[in-house]
Amino acid sequence: MKYANNCAIICVIYYLITHMNDFFDAYGPAFLGQQLLRLNEVIDRGGARVLAQIPSHFPAQVASLLVLLEHKGPCNTTNLAREVGVSHQLISQRLRILQKQALITRVVDTSDMRRTLIRLTAKGRSAANEVEAACKAGEAAYRVLFEETGVDLFACVIKVRKALEERSLDLRIRDLSAVDPAAVKGGG
Repeated sequence: MKYANNCAIICVIYYLITHMNDFFDAYGPAFLGQQLLRLNEVIDRGGARVLAQIPSHFPAQVASLLVLLEHKGPCNTTNLAREVGVSHQLISQRLRILQKQALITRVVDTSDMRRTLIRLTAKGRSAANEVEAACKAGEAAYRVLFEETGVDLFACVIKVRKALEERSLDLRIRDLSAVDPAAVKGGG
């Protein structure tokens, strides 16, 4: 009997893979993270093509740091990581990219000689201004996209992120399983 159930499951999965546009669509929100990663890839590819047209050439993943440094002024790596919402290690990697391209410089913090601040160079400020112009065009394109799809994805993502920061997904799943164990196990 177990073999028959496994065969049935395999047949259903095969059908889903071969007959649906997207295998993960069949799972709905269970694979939301996967869908968001894929969306991020699509957005990054389009953003990279836009940034490739900017005279200052740099990878798309560092554009937000340029804008942040332009608006906040000199910051240390820890504060940049906190502001962007990524790890210290990832910010350090991105800062190395900016430094190799002479878009930033590191200076000693005069108020605390133990700290190093990251500051935009003149070339970095110019690049940040170019990114700002691209961001305005991107925002306009997103507004049209949101109207086309009927979903303000930006507002929705912020709302969901805040809700999950307030009460994590694992706690939400745990609460559902306490009320209805079948909800977590997939039904029957």
